[in-house]
Amino acid sequence: MIEGHIDLTKFEPFHKNIEYEHMKWKDKQQGFNFAVPDLEAAYNIDSLQVGVSRNVPDDYLELFKSIFNISSFSYAVQKMFPGNILPYHSDKYGFFLSQHPGLKIENIIRYIVFLEDWQPGHISEIDGDSHTKWKRGDWISWRGATPHLAANLGFEDRYALQITGIIK
Repeated sequence: MIEGHIDLTKFEPFHKNIEYEHMKWKDKQQGFNFAVPDLEAAYNIDSLQVGVSRNVPDDYLELFKSIFNISSFSYAVQKMFPGNILPYHSDKYGFFLSQHPGLKIENIIRYIVFLEDWQPGHISEIDGDSHTKWKRGDWISWRGATPHLAANLGFEDRYALQITGIIK
């Protein structure tokens, strides 16, 4: 796990005032692979309650471009509702790879920037390392097909900005 912090104190929180679409994982090509394939049947991914939005202010995007050493990135805000688990999995990056023919998955990096301070029950795990008690602006990252999970076992929505890019 790679981690760091971005000072967001000069930036207005935007994530509670935007519209979200309910995320669906019907497309197996763009979804993910379960880290333990035999357990796939145990999880009803269609019932996962996550909202996604691409309405990120330009000043945030400029800040991330200047901090993260990536090229050609995509982004989305994720709102994970209480009681939801995105089980241990590896991303396929289907949409991102479709936009970058010939790109190898090991050359992709994913950043998760937390848009609010941690709340009890909010969990992220990357390759077996759990991450909790984050502050607004903290970020975690992984490369390629590194297995990871996210969960909201608390009582408050969990907001994170997901940035996917090509490692320079």
